[in-house]
Amino acid sequence: MQDYRDGPGTIVLVDDSRAQLSALEQVLKGEHEIAPFVDAKEAVRRVREGGVDVVVSDLTMPGMTGLELLRAIREYEPDLPVILLTARPSVESAAEASELGVFRYLTKPYDSESLRSLVRHAAQLNHLARVKREALSLAGAVGASDRTGLSVSFDRALERLSVVFQPVVSLSKRAVIAHEALLRSAEPTLASPLQVIDAAERLGTLFELGRVVRTWAGQLFHGAGKEALLFLNLHPQELLDPALLDPSSPLSAITDRVVLEISERASLQQIQAVRERVAVLHSRGFRVAVDDLGAGQAGLTSFAALEPDVVKLDMSLTRNISANPVKQRVVESMTTLCRQMGMLIVAEGVETESERDALRELGCDLQQGYLFARPGPPFPDVKWPAPPLRLVRTKAPSANLLELAAAERQADAAATVGPPKILVVDDEEPIRMIMERALRASGMSVQQAANGNEALAMVTNGARFDAIVTDLRMPGMDGIGFMRGVRESDLDVPVIVLTGHATVESAIAAVEYGGFRYLRKPLENQALVAVVKEAAAMHRVATLKRRALELCEASRWLIGDEAGLDAHFDRALEKLWIAFQPIVSWSDRSVYGYEALVRSSEPLLSTPEQLFEAAGRLGRVHDLGRAIRNEVAFCASSAPAGSTLFVNLHDQELKDESLYARSAPLAAEAHRIVLEVTDRAPLHRVADLRERVAELRQIGFRVGIDDLGAGYAGLTGLSRLEPEVVKLDMALIRGVDSSTRRASIVRSLLSVWQHELGARVICEGVETSAECEALEALGANLLQGYLFAPPEPGFQRPSVMASASASWH
Repeated sequence: MQDYRDGPGTIVLVDDSRAQLSALEQVLKGEHEIAPFVDAKEAVRRVREGGVDVVVSDLTMPGMTGLELLRAIREYEPDLPVILLTARPSVESAAEASELGVFRYLTKPYDSESLRSLVRHAAQLNHLARVKREALSLAGAVGASDRTGLSVSFDRALERLSVVFQPVVSLSKRAVIAHEALLRSAEPTLASPLQVIDAAERLGTLFELGRVVRTWAGQLFHGAGKEALLFLNLHPQELLDPALLDPSSPLSAITDRVVLEISERASLQQIQAVRERVAVLHSRGFRVAVDDLGAGQAGLTSFAALEPDVVKLDMSLTRNISANPVKQRVVESMTTLCRQMGMLIVAEGVETESERDALRELGCDLQQGYLFARPGPPFPDVKWPAPPLRLVRTKAPSANLLELAAAERQADAAATVGPPKILVVDDEEPIRMIMERALRASGMSVQQAANGNEALAMVTNGARFDAIVTDLRMPGMDGIGFMRGVRESDLDVPVIVLTGHATVESAIAAVEYGGFRYLRKPLENQALVAVVKEAAAMHRVATLKRRALELCEASRWLIGDEAGLDAHFDRALEKLWIAFQPIVSWSDRSVYGYEALVRSSEPLLSTPEQLFEAAGRLGRVHDLGRAIRNEVAFCASSAPAGSTLFVNLHDQELKDESLYARSAPLAAEAHRIVLEVTDRAPLHRVADLRERVAELRQIGFRVGIDDLGAGYAGLTGLSRLEPEVVKLDMALIRGVDSSTRRASIVRSLLSVWQHELGARVICEGVETSAECEALEALGANLLQGYLFAPPEPGFQRPSVMASASASWH
């Protein structure tokens, strides 16, 4: 891994004009190492070698254009910032560049200082993206503590690898329709499939692992029945493996019987041209499935790109579904939607008869789980239920259980029932009527709005739509202004922009605000219907995915109903108290500040995780946040003079207007408060994040990022926060004294944040003197952890360590 303190990174410049290339080099020289190319193909080869921070390229070039260069780079570098320059901008090239993830699309002539600043910012974000990816993989790592040891364990795991099979059954046919091949290993240090896969990811040997598994599965599957399908798990990275299509592979003769399962738990963001790769698999006869639907991180765009033939519901949705009306509504909606989209749906993890029968009635005929057969050597016998199957619909839930699906969640579920709901926005009534007739004829429900203001009022007042079609040029609020307003309240709904006056500026703005498509008028009705259908279907999938994920991440502690949970939560608020843990400045052995950590004396809701989980289920995150902030404000008066207080902030609290009230108790202490937003939070849910953060700073608060390296806050969210303080997650700090990999990541993060982005960095979770000394050597100064003091009531002074002769002040 590159250490970013070692010097400036490389900027690749591409232009077929040597004069233009020389001018660019003069503008950017000094801060970076420059690699100029007149041949775009040579530039792509240089990018593949690694160590490139930013690419700046002309758009129009012979041989390979700037767009083709961008597409080629995305095959290998999904995050690398690419800036395109052009003297001949067009709507088509701007829209395509945005779809390919261009960092900026600039017109010539450019301002030299602005370009220098832009390249500097792009390089900083690229550094951060690389280190975040490396840190996240480390935070979730398991297995051997060093690469050499892990490699030895992995080699042994491959030698002891085996494949077992579990049947997928059709209840209506009482037949086995498929067998899923499952990885097993007799290596004790990598006993579970997840450990083996994690080791392969860390070692960069996913291709090797996948090839071994596919070989075993293909050879053994020849003993299965002629009609059965083979379900085979595929890591997203394996989509890049040329051997997947090797004619000599054991799977090549049975591709029409193979379903490649791509797990939703793995991200597809780093796999470019997914749609094209899947199309090649389909052309060879393979079918594609999305595995673990509802419990993973695969985004909506990825789901659309996969265009799966089969969808497998995660076992978290299956578990106890017969007694959970909320799960029933979600699964029934998913089943209906998948059927409408021509996809088979398989419920996995079925363990009880009641689960089997409830799923069957909800439309899930294809099932898999221990109830039918455990995974075993080829091919386990199925335990069939005695006919007839008992189909029992769960009785209407009680009032308390109904309240589990609060108004917003009920609206989400309702959004996937009935015909797709479409909003058409255009100031010309004849055009609205033509679009409405075409969409209604295709089975959609359509509402109209004559201008952006009218349409936005509908959205902000709670109207839910599966897709929106809007004109661009309208009196009053135009289409771009309307999209901006929509994104304040709904980040997911697809917006299709139609215009008879296309411009580069509006095309880029439409993409910036999440436009699903940017299309020219006139548009044939058939083409309009096809685009709207795709948008509506994808939005319904997104809605169900979000709801399913909430269920899959449901409470690990059980309270029978919402009314009971509400009562416990009220008691927890009454018994709420704040513990403080010191943050030390190691260089001068002083206390820099204290982190406020919420606690409660209510036994069932005593930890922060339980409190926020309950608050989320009850829709009372704002109540909890206000109680915490008020309690911190009360305690602040007794805090040592000059100390900074760190207060954790749930991402949804950024939408609480009381946070911005100048009369709020905490506002009086704003000058000494850092509001910490966790890196684990999906910051994209806060549409106007930059504006809200700016308002907090006007009050006097500073903003920090907590748990950096263990979360999924995107770089866009981080750049909008522009934090003054960053806290490195304890998963990075643990064992930093004995792990060169951890040390390299921490050194890089310190360099990026402290020296390039100007933020203070705090290392949390310091527990040993060895970790403390290693962090000091890496350049860290602000430290927090049990080595100094545990969280306790009041503002305690850190213990004097035996190895530290200096006294604390």
